[in-house]
Amino acid sequence: MKKPNPRPPAKLPHDPLTTSLLHVNYRLYGSIPKQKLKQLQERKEYAHTQAIARFAHLPQPERSNRQTSEIARITQRYELELDIYLDLIRSGPFHLQNPAIANCVMDSWKFLHATGEINLRALCIMGNHVHGLLKSGEKGNQDLGDIMRRHKGYTARMAGKIMNRTGGKFWDRAYFDRRVRTGKQLTALRYVVQNPVKAGMVDHWKDHPFTYVNPQWVHLLD
Repeated sequence: MKKPNPRPPAKLPHDPLTTSLLHVNYRLYGSIPKQKLKQLQERKEYAHTQAIARFAHLPQPERSNRQTSEIARITQRYELELDIYLDLIRSGPFHLQNPAIANCVMDSWKFLHATGEINLRALCIMGNHVHGLLKSGEKGNQDLGDIMRRHKGYTARMAGKIMNRTGGKFWDRAYFDRRVRTGKQLTALRYVVQNPVKAGMVDHWKDHPFTYVNPQWVHLLD
């Protein structure tokens, strides 16, 4: 009997929002050309398939552990490639360069922080995407998917009013969330706030008007 070819796993589930820090990244609809996105996705899926095959000879549970670890590494690399591309591209929508829209996005996250649904550690709003560091707030563990749906829905409606347009998509449906490992919180914080610097927008992270760092964490960047 012919052995079936290994298949890439289904999309990895999103992490719930708990007391562990998450790095969340999401972007505007149409900010990456479909052909480029397809190219990156196909490369990721091929790498996933190769990872499944590479460790198929190992006994369980080592096989699953090695496959899961490698797939997570490949997915992280894919997210980084998207992030780099978003900083370099000079075409497509840049609605978040509009201060009124960027302030709306910032205020939405700060509201969720104030109401205890999240604990917002840092936020950086670029022209076409957003980075956030957050964990659960005073209300305890949350469904991150529900929070993202409400945040995106509200800010999309407000952006439509600001731009005086109705209909059309504002945010891309996808978002990425990655749990920050213990001991890597400062690395993640620096990565988030340095985005405008790497993109050549400002000389220092504090110069970017749409970067927020929780006052309890600012001293770590001095």
